[in-house]
Amino acid sequence: MKKHILYLALGLLGTQLAFAQFTITGGGRAALDVFGVRLDDPPATTMGSETTWDGDGPEVVLKVTGETPSGIAGMVLGIKAASSSANLLRPGNAKVWIKPLDWFKITLGVFEEDDLRYKIGTAGSGFGNYELYIRSSARDENVLFHRFKSSGFGTHITLSPLENLYIGWALGSVSSRSFAALTEDGALNVLKNSQIGAGYTIPGIGFARLQYIGERPFVNEAVRPDDNVPSLRNDANGSYYWLGREAVLGNAAAIQAAFQLTAIEGVNIDAAASFPLFMKWEQGDPMYGRYDSVLEIESQRPIVAGLGFDVSLLSPFRFYGRIDIETGSYKKATALDVSYTVYEDSLTFKEGTNLLWSMFVSYDLGKNWILGLDLNLDMRFGDERDALGNAAEQRALGGDIDLSLEIKRSTASEKYLNNYVDLGFGIWARKNFAGVDIRTALTMKLPNLSGKAHAGAKPQLFVPVIFNYSI
Repeated sequence: MKKHILYLALGLLGTQLAFAQFTITGGGRAALDVFGVRLDDPPATTMGSETTWDGDGPEVVLKVTGETPSGIAGMVLGIKAASSSANLLRPGNAKVWIKPLDWFKITLGVFEEDDLRYKIGTAGSGFGNYELYIRSSARDENVLFHRFKSSGFGTHITLSPLENLYIGWALGSVSSRSFAALTEDGALNVLKNSQIGAGYTIPGIGFARLQYIGERPFVNEAVRPDDNVPSLRNDANGSYYWLGREAVLGNAAAIQAAFQLTAIEGVNIDAAASFPLFMKWEQGDPMYGRYDSVLEIESQRPIVAGLGFDVSLLSPFRFYGRIDIETGSYKKATALDVSYTVYEDSLTFKEGTNLLWSMFVSYDLGKNWILGLDLNLDMRFGDERDALGNAAEQRALGGDIDLSLEIKRSTASEKYLNNYVDLGFGIWARKNFAGVDIRTALTMKLPNLSGKAHAGAKPQLFVPVIFNYSI
């Protein structure tokens, strides 16, 4: 009987979509380094196509949307073509949805849903990565309050049982491996892997949100050489791999809260905090063929808090920015087997506190012309990391950059302080016309104002052009 009901529902959905009205839209974005120079001796130069949002390069997007006349069902097909050969064609939003009740909706497929996501992006003028020495420091909105996003096929359920209340639940939104964990704990892993959040609009005041992002199931699975696990040893030469912030975000469960203030016209303020949960597990070392537990791994992602603002009260001036602080992160590996002599005791990375302040001031000249000034400050202090091998191997860790170094011996008395203060700024101009947005700037990175981590880093100057278009 259940099968017949399912077939009937699918048949009705297919019939509805057959008479749906479809809309085709598209767009693209790219960046060009007209010229870049590192002020070294001798200077190093660069130019060519670039990207400021990910590693896939310039991209083109095609989007097809459809909805039935009744509004009960619909679909979205989004395809991205990027210059990276590994991601030449990939789905963006590629989903079908059905809304049998006004307050109940189910979405199936590949999706990105931004109803609750943090509202103030670090993109701002778009030139942050040309002004920050560590490119990944330009943190997107997901770090503070993550969107509902599937990795592979997923399910997204939304409920609005009361006016101004939004509830979202995503299964498979964290890792598609949850659906491949076909063990006695498979269903439990799917639930642990789910993301659930709620938002409530307070009329005339703001928008409050709270959500839980589940732990990825594979952190407690047995280690195998080809597993995508938080492994320390990653090649036959004895190199070790420590997860960066975003990679650990892909494993640890987290609780996130945010509040957007909208009470004042011309003022948009969003405050948020993310509280990752502690992780602890045991793993082997595939390099030595050791699949029994020889290491105990502890990992705590940093608590991250942020305040973003977008103020246009003093038109034609606009003030836009974000202040993020993260602290309390550490990673520790301890030998469990006395015959495992890689460690004398344990290896610890205490990542200290990182402060990132990004702001721009712009002036609207009229006729779709805007001029602006950016300023970015990136500081890290209080790091206390175990020394790695000899001094020649203690290269700059780069804060948010993943570490891959050969470890010969480590003791608790040997410490390496990974602190820095970097500054960046830029002046820019922006022009909008006929669905096209073009921006150009003169930017400067000034790393190594103080601290040891970026010792020897030289100033860098760029003349980038960024363009976006939509049809």
